[in-house]
Amino acid sequence: MEEDNDKKRERNRLLVVLIIIFAIIIVVLGFYSSLEDGSGSIFDRTDREDKTYEQRLEEEKEFKENFEEFKDNVYSAESFIGVDGKFNIKLVNEGNKPFCNAIAYIIFYDAENKIVSIEDEDVDFIEANGVFYISVDPPAEFDRFDYYLKCDYYYSNYIPMTDKVSYEVIEGKYGDDIEIINNSKDFVEYVNIAIIYYDSESKPVYLDSISEYDLKGGAKEKRYISTDISYIAEGASYDKYEVILENAYTLKERY
Repeated sequence: MEEDNDKKRERNRLLVVLIIIFAIIIVVLGFYSSLEDGSGSIFDRTDREDKTYEQRLEEEKEFKENFEEFKDNVYSAESFIGVDGKFNIKLVNEGNKPFCNAIAYIIFYDAENKIVSIEDEDVDFIEANGVFYISVDPPAEFDRFDYYLKCDYYYSNYIPMTDKVSYEVIEGKYGDDIEIINNSKDFVEYVNIAIIYYDSESKPVYLDSISEYDLKGGAKEKRYISTDISYIAEGASYDKYEVILENAYTLKERY
């Protein structure tokens, strides 16, 4: 009797092991199947499907409506494709208030004026009478572009500090440094600097950026400026570069 019970327990254990092995096989087969057809959670692309052309037209209409309030003050001064393939736009705020908490939507069109793609980039803060550069990935081919700004509010949570910050470029043998200086006793939370590289014909060829955080009163911080852009694209070169202090600010509140 005892021997029969032992045999039953052994059979049960064997059955459990077989069930576990079978379950593992099912999971593994399902996983590899998902890799092949792209439907698995790791490679799920369902939430990134391209929108229909009609949906893009609706977006374009919405952007235009939102832009009406700001188009007289904020405009695109220039645009260029850099040696890194990025499409760069210089935004200028001619208003007497800082422009903040916005999203820039860039719409690319083909020669038949049909939308090729829509890209977006955050625009955190543009000083009154200031500039700000945005950079997006353009489509392989396009004929023209337009842009729209969707802004929730002016000013709000930002305290402008640009007038309290300065910089100095220090030339070096193997590269240049930029020293960012807080000339006040106040705490400056964010500093954003754009570096524009130009060719011998004064055409912009590359956009780089430097951000510094948490500058205490009187603090000085050095950051490196690349003087060789050949690593960006083979054969890339420049004649001169320009440093632009885009903004400096502190947040009133943290969320």
